[in-house]
Amino acid sequence: MTGITWAEIVDYIPAPPTPESQVSTIDSEDATNQPFSRQTNPLEHASLPSIVLAHWMQPMVSVGAHRVLELKDMWPIGQSDSCDSLESRFRAVYDPNPQIFDISPVAMAFTKTFRRELTSVFIGSVLYVVALAMQSYVAQALLQFLSDKENLFHISNGYWLVAMMTISSLVAVCTVNYVFFTTSRIGANIRSLTMVLVFDKALKLSSAARQEYTAGEILTLMSVDAERVFMAMLQSPWHVMGPLAFVVSIVMIGVLLDAYSALVGMVVLVVVMYISVKQGDRIARLQRMLLEVIEQRVKVTSEALQGIRVMKFYAWEEPLAQRVEKLRTREVSFLRKFHTFQVVNTVMLFLTPTFLSGATLGLYVLLHDTIDVVETFTLIAMVNICRTALFQLPQAISSFCKAKISLSRIDVFLVSDEFVTGYPLLSSTMPNDSMPMTPSSLLSDDYKAETWVISQGCISFREACFQWPRVFHATNLVVVTPAHTENQGSLLLKASSSECVSLSCDFKSDILSAEASSGRIDNTKEEIFRLEGLNLEVDRGSLVMIVGKVGSGKSSLVNAILGEMPRTSGVLEVGGRIAYVSQDTWIRNATLRDNILFEQNYDADRYAQVLDASQLAMDLRALPNGDDTEIGERGINLSGGQKARVAIARAMYRLETDVLILDDPLSAVDPHVAHAIFEKCIVGLAAGQTRLLVLNSHYNLLPNADHIVVMQDGMVIMLTLIFETN
Repeated sequence: MTGITWAEIVDYIPAPPTPESQVSTIDSEDATNQPFSRQTNPLEHASLPSIVLAHWMQPMVSVGAHRVLELKDMWPIGQSDSCDSLESRFRAVYDPNPQIFDISPVAMAFTKTFRRELTSVFIGSVLYVVALAMQSYVAQALLQFLSDKENLFHISNGYWLVAMMTISSLVAVCTVNYVFFTTSRIGANIRSLTMVLVFDKALKLSSAARQEYTAGEILTLMSVDAERVFMAMLQSPWHVMGPLAFVVSIVMIGVLLDAYSALVGMVVLVVVMYISVKQGDRIARLQRMLLEVIEQRVKVTSEALQGIRVMKFYAWEEPLAQRVEKLRTREVSFLRKFHTFQVVNTVMLFLTPTFLSGATLGLYVLLHDTIDVVETFTLIAMVNICRTALFQLPQAISSFCKAKISLSRIDVFLVSDEFVTGYPLLSSTMPNDSMPMTPSSLLSDDYKAETWVISQGCISFREACFQWPRVFHATNLVVVTPAHTENQGSLLLKASSSECVSLSCDFKSDILSAEASSGRIDNTKEEIFRLEGLNLEVDRGSLVMIVGKVGSGKSSLVNAILGEMPRTSGVLEVGGRIAYVSQDTWIRNATLRDNILFEQNYDADRYAQVLDASQLAMDLRALPNGDDTEIGERGINLSGGQKARVAIARAMYRLETDVLILDDPLSAVDPHVAHAIFEKCIVGLAAGQTRLLVLNSHYNLLPNADHIVVMQDGMVIMLTLIFETN
């Protein structure tokens, strides 16, 4: 492990792909230009006419007319559409507290974030309806011209009327295309932004909040709920076009025929819309129940996949399959009802223009005994204004109901508790000038009590107390007593009243019999682990080793520094950026190099140093593709020691770190490997950083520490200065 040179290490590291090797050869007609993937997105600087006419896409269309489009032919995402830009705009206007009519805070923030784009969509929707109304009047004028009557516009040349019809049609087409292009762009941005917000929040959840959300539920928020918000945004113009088209149609019918005919048409539309709204409420209720079932199914499936080994050990495949099948049956049942209501609603609204025309014409003929051709065809043209809106509006309402439920779920998730990341952390119950100081219990006397500004790489505790939250409820406790026979067993359930209920089970008859138990459980004496009275200061660049018995609070102390253990009183200050290596190493499904770099820029020299120091160089020879070997989920194709070394290498590669915290990663490796990692990584590469090392083994490394912290029952019982013990 120690006789390997950097040159040998580099031989097993495939060179990173260069931009020239990633981009294929460009066609001869484009040889003088860069591929679209390296150019600026033209949409960023396109004018309004170019966007309305889609002229900005002409270069890509021209290339696609000659050959099949490739990935290099796609423009990069524009700066205004990037997740960083969208998130900064959202954070600037987001207020988690509802203020106006109990509207979803996230929906309100989305509206403010995209208010300029939404304003253009609203104007375009109104202009589209106006253009359709103009088509009806031009059609009436054409019919009057063909009937040798004086037309509405008093134009005697039919070519001018044809030109007016053409212009109004082009305006309607271009406007509606612009509107839906803009809403699809807004919807895609909202979907991406929702994924970013949920993902960032998932990384910041406190320990208590993490118990309330499974990975499946978070995945549902990022996939199903984000997609529903996108679809609602995509169909949102119909919420403006639909009602406006109804009003315009009724007014135009009243002007064309009479008030009674318009009144009948209005009654038909009001009845249809009332039924549609009621159907929408039913669809929303079904959608809410459907989402709950989908969440349960995803949760069960995720848990089964995560615990696949245990499931195979206990032969639980059949019960879990039946459980998933039951949930899937309920889901299909709700889907069937949901689509039945949706189809009925759609058919009813699709036939509404026919009913509207029939009722209006019937009443007009009944009152006037006749109607001419011009009025008939003009009426049909006016009714057609709302035909598309009537067909699309129920789908828009359905999408809106789904999105409303999804946004409420996202609201709840985004206001969940987070672990504390800001320093200094001052007690809310203790004034700053009353903080007791015990210099004898501190590792350093250099820190002055008069200031709260801490240097980079320093850590300071002052009478700090931390406590894990209570996350388990009494009703969730189930005590299982093994059966003495293969067909019988018993359960002991603890109820909220602290009474015990004994359940006996007969697996043959599927019957549970319950009887009261004489025993009681006292919940008030249940202990919650806490750290108390911590007074500790760590100077920059020092090496502190934390030892103690199992359960003494070593990992809790680390979690307190990371901000994951809630502070109840006192002060905690941490200066600078932290790198953390946990006991349970986190490995993602990517290559070995990607797991180490973790989105950092590749530096060959630094990378080779880290591989050598973390003792991973020899392992590259055993891997089939060196550091380009794909590591499975949770590092399934790596040993425990290899996973620990990958996590250490990831922390070592980051140059900007001020504090390095290692929660006993050396226990997963052999003694000689642990000694080599300690010498080359912890003492070597990380020499300038503040290092906190938890040890449950390899105590022969203790003499190398600057300070030793001994933990017992959540308290620091001994602080040892090595030079004094020597």
